[in-house]
Amino acid sequence: MTLGKKYNASGSYTMTDQGTGHALNLNVSGAEIVGQNGAGTFVQNGGQNQAGSLLVNNDGGQGPDSYTLNKGTLTTGQTNIGNAMIDPSNTSSYNQTGGIASTGAFSMATACNGASGGASASSLDLRNSFAATGVASQGEVNLSGGSLHVNYSAVIGAGDSTSGNPAIAGNDYGINGLVNQSGGELSVGSNLTVGEAGSIVGGQGVFNQSGGSLKAANMTVGTDGTFNYSGGSFTLSSGTGILTNAGQVTINGGGNQTLSANIINEGSFKVTDMGVE
Repeated sequence: MTLGKKYNASGSYTMTDQGTGHALNLNVSGAEIVGQNGAGTFVQNGGQNQAGSLLVNNDGGQGPDSYTLNKGTLTTGQTNIGNAMIDPSNTSSYNQTGGIASTGAFSMATACNGASGGASASSLDLRNSFAATGVASQGEVNLSGGSLHVNYSAVIGAGDSTSGNPAIAGNDYGINGLVNQSGGELSVGSNLTVGEAGSIVGGQGVFNQSGGSLKAANMTVGTDGTFNYSGGSFTLSSGTGILTNAGQVTINGGGNQTLSANIINEGSFKVTDMGVE
């Protein structure tokens, strides 16, 4: 299923449960692509959407592209937000105000290789699914309600990878991933990475948590990663997990925050609110 398949084209899909008593289901065995070469918009207001993978901007499309979950359930094997974008001003976004989303692995703002030929998109975080030189990529997630569950790993701002196609030095990447969590629940079964290191170019990731619940096994903030924590609860492995920081971590705000984790700091770690537990 593809929305916005051709250049200069746009596609939209609105999924709404009318409350007739009949279940509204959308089942896609392969990839559900929102914005391939054109612009795509998917709004889910109810029902069940199940897909092998969800790609919001897949092959360097024009965008902007977005998926919005207001109600219902979204289940995917893999989810990628922002990949191989030609125009860095066109941000791909995932917005959730309610409902339940579950995915095997979650990645955003995937770096692109300069090697010739297309690379496989079969890895858990869908890195290297597009090969190009000097392209930019941006992805954005806004979570204000509902639950977003990632069974495996989550990467916010992915770096280049040597698997499949090696990166080429000198490419001008613009690799940006942004998460704004003001409510709801985000849980990651394995490692949550903000600003992933790369073989040549690292990813630039920013995670802003002002509310809601954030849970992961462990968390890594890379040298180009930023984690701003001003509200809500933050827990790693029931308090026994490790937050490894090589970038910037800032804890501030006037509310009550609960941070339960072990900390290894090799970067900048600032606490400006003594209400942190």
